[in-house]
Amino acid sequence: MKRSLLQTSAALWMALSLLHITACSPTAIKPSLANLPDNAAALKAGTALLGHAVTEAELPKSDLYGLTPELKTFAERATATATSPLDKALALHKALITPQSQGGRGFQFSADTTELPAVTFARRQANCLSFSLLYVALARHLQLEAFINQVDIPPNWSMSGDTSMFFVVHINAMVKFPSESRGLGAVDYVVVDLALNKYRPSYPQRALSPELIEAQFYSNRGTEALANNQFELAFLNLRKAIAADSQQSYVWNNLAIVYKRAGLLAEAEQAYLKGLSYNHTDLTIMNNLAFLYEELNAPEKARYFSAQVKEYRNSNPYFEYSQALTKFGEGDASSALTHIQRAIAKESDVSRFYQLASTIHKTLNEPRNAQLMQQKYEKLAARGL
Repeated sequence: MKRSLLQTSAALWMALSLLHITACSPTAIKPSLANLPDNAAALKAGTALLGHAVTEAELPKSDLYGLTPELKTFAERATATATSPLDKALALHKALITPQSQGGRGFQFSADTTELPAVTFARRQANCLSFSLLYVALARHLQLEAFINQVDIPPNWSMSGDTSMFFVVHINAMVKFPSESRGLGAVDYVVVDLALNKYRPSYPQRALSPELIEAQFYSNRGTEALANNQFELAFLNLRKAIAADSQQSYVWNNLAIVYKRAGLLAEAEQAYLKGLSYNHTDLTIMNNLAFLYEELNAPEKARYFSAQVKEYRNSNPYFEYSQALTKFGEGDASSALTHIQRAIAKESDVSRFYQLASTIHKTLNEPRNAQLMQQKYEKLAARGL
């Protein structure tokens, strides 16, 4: 049986949802959801799952930037010869990623676990969020102005036929420092990333608030516990995420899946709908609701949410962009060109669309078109688009 999967945020996958789309009419009638009660307080209490209302003392408590003496010493030694904030930022990054055989810490990318800095440092493996937390903690110890940065990587849809959907959000660290070339008072930034191949300066990005960082950290921890069928631990971490920032739809989606896996389908429905109230275009929630309503024998609602997913996906230029990336990766440049042209037709001011189009034209031995696309890319990129 196909099943709805959860949204892991901030490290690798903002959402991973296995679609179960029924054959549906494109004119599906919107079901009546207005009379459903808002049971957010009961969902957060967790009585149906735990057998009692959760208390503050039960929620996990961690210092996301806590450092041991060993880590502080590591940072100080790694940057002992650095003479400027930029030099310190680069030296610290180099010390973390340089292979152990060459005197570095030898960090490797691993999607498996979201951990606190001390554990991440000991493991020498990290996902994007764990590495960024470690780096920022070390950088701040060195009096650098470092922060967690969210990068909106282009979403990938339908990577295996029409059955799976991925939304990718990437996290890295950034360090702000006085400009050495643009005059007094000007500042520059350096990007620090364990997976720099995922990053492009033109991607939309923003510094995250402490509350949202905490929400993403504990949401990740919750999904990891759920993957091991630890329902209570998953609930406690997701409840902590909601306490940090209750308006993130992906956290409510993940909470819904905890309830669903525990057989509490009414609670799952309420949690999905609560998340949708914060983000009415969350395709993962709509997708998961469509599957849930099939289980609840509510075909009208299932058809409606399935149709919403298809309609929104097909109108979104990033769907075509992701299809172009997939086809190009498979060696089908002609099909990739068709998809990227559709993306550009839907949204003409996205630099990355033209960058990919230029690459595709080069592969097809069409230098003139490749040059035209490259020129459009450079003009848009210069404007930050």
